[in-house]
Amino acid sequence: MADYTPLQTVNQLPWTSTASASITGGQLVEVTGSGSVGPAAADSQRVVGVAAHDTPNGARVTVHPLAGLVHELVAGAGGVTAGQALKVGASAGEVLPLSGSAMRVGSALTSAAAGAKVQVLGGVAAGGAAPATTLFGSANLNFGSIAAAGQLELTITVTGAAVGDAVVLAPPAAPDAGLVWAGRVSAANTVTVRLVNVMAAPIDPPAATWGAQVIKAA
Repeated sequence: MADYTPLQTVNQLPWTSTASASITGGQLVEVTGSGSVGPAAADSQRVVGVAAHDTPNGARVTVHPLAGLVHELVAGAGGVTAGQALKVGASAGEVLPLSGSAMRVGSALTSAAAGAKVQVLGGVAAGGAAPATTLFGSANLNFGSIAAAGQLELTITVTGAAVGDAVVLAPPAAPDAGLVWAGRVSAANTVTVRLVNVMAAPIDPPAATWGAQVIKAA
């Protein structure tokens, strides 16, 4: 695999460690010793992040942390469904629905069949406990034509969401170039998705499924 970069970051900086085994970029890594990491084992309870690049045994590896970042991983056998809590699957690059005492590595923002890529909002906790209460909702949104330098808003129902909660959006696979989006909880149980057209001509995006992950305020 080539170099790996998370889909979205929130000011969390990568860090470096020593590889205790050969690591592939995009693999989940776990602590394997003092100052070292290696590919995460199935159901690992020691996951710390995602490798940024291929690294041979003994070399320095850059690691992107999990919490607060949107990662693109691979769904394991049976696939995953948007909103599910996830753990390390059979290999270090895969994720599966959380079970048993495995560490929670994040929440699925999109659904994916086995072997397909899935967007994951990272957030670790041992023993299957969530580091924060998270909610999920999705809807097929048809914004219509957005004027040059204009914007439009539509909503997604997320039961339990409250004003002040944080929102991470899961856009469709191929959003139109020239669109910028943001999400917020605008009212109880309601996430508003705003699309802004930064181009000098109108954009009429096709109807598509948008997801919204809501992280409850402490």
